[in-house]
Amino acid sequence: MGTDTAYFRIERLIKSGAECFICALEDEIERKYFDVYLSELVMDSRAREKIVESRGFCNHHFYKMLTIAAKPESADGHGVALIAKGIIEELIQDLQRYTKNFKVFHQTTSCPACAHLASFMEIYNRKILELLSSRNAEFLKLFINSKGLCFPHFVERAN
Repeated sequence: MGTDTAYFRIERLIKSGAECFICALEDEIERKYFDVYLSELVMDSRAREKIVESRGFCNHHFYKMLTIAAKPESADGHGVALIAKGIIEELIQDLQRYTKNFKVFHQTTSCPACAHLASFMEIYNRKILELLSSRNAEFLKLFINSKGLCFPHFVERAN
């Protein structure tokens, strides 16, 4: 397989015994995104502004960020508070401008974490398809001996 990072990451997650290695991959990508965001980018006004412009994260990713920030080893309530403050201030301005417009609470762009995850999963989905269609004996053996995929990820791959 050479030194393909995507392959090694997929291989590592399959060997980890995860119930669904794609769920594990998505979780790993999301956790890394929030770890980097909360430890390095949350104090960057441009990075925070991007989140505020999108009106925050979707419910799933905001909850995930809160969960990660609440852990003792990475407690960053200040970063979450900065994000929430910016979003709330922007929503208040929207309400003052558009008092009769009920679309104030809709996100103006997609969740930044969803967009990040989608771009990475596109790469990994192509790699998985390439590995399965190449009939690579090493990967096929690894895949057959894995716990497989959860139903949603199985159906997603079948389409």
